[in-house]
Amino acid sequence: MLAEQDGRCAVSGIRFSASVYLGQRIRPWVPSVDRRKPAEGYTRDNVRIVCAAVNLSINQFGDEVFYRIATGVVKNRQKLRITR
Repeated sequence: MLAEQDGRCAVSGIRFSASVYLGQRIRPWVPSVDRRKPAEGYTRDNVRIVCAAVNLSINQFGDEVFYRIATGVVKNRQKLRITR
């Protein structure tokens, strides 16, 4: 699956990486297995490989909330100028 996705997150398209974020031990870009339908098992038809950060968000709130937030961020990116 990882090769089929060209080493990228199935949801965001971001290339997987083991690099740490801002010197923390958290690695948001590592591959993580996500079940499309959480009530079902880990079968090839029910999983996708996503970035750990994406998986954490989707697991907590679901796809639709994640997509709505992502769309809002893209639309408002110039106004936000988020920096860390």
